[in-house]
Amino acid sequence: MLKFIYQLIQLGHALDKQVTVEGIEDIDILEAVLILGADFAQGYVLSRQMAADDILAWLDTRPLLPDSVQPATRYGMLARDIVSGR
Repeated sequence: MLKFIYQLIQLGHALDKQVTVEGIEDIDILEAVLILGADFAQGYVLSRQMAADDILAWLDTRPLLPDSVQPATRYGMLARDIVSGR
């Protein structure tokens, strides 16, 4: 699955497009898609649906993104290996 996502991200970038990966529901996959080069991510791991009036407050309290240099999850480590060609 991660190799497929990586190839789609590479295709989008080859077409000079920014790539958003949607449906990210846990921190492991979020870390992996960031390492694989996604420009943006969307999903419940980042936020549930909210009213427009709540966005500014959410920006002050949003979760920190995983470190894409030092993966902490198995998916992140696998993504790092895919990107490095291992």
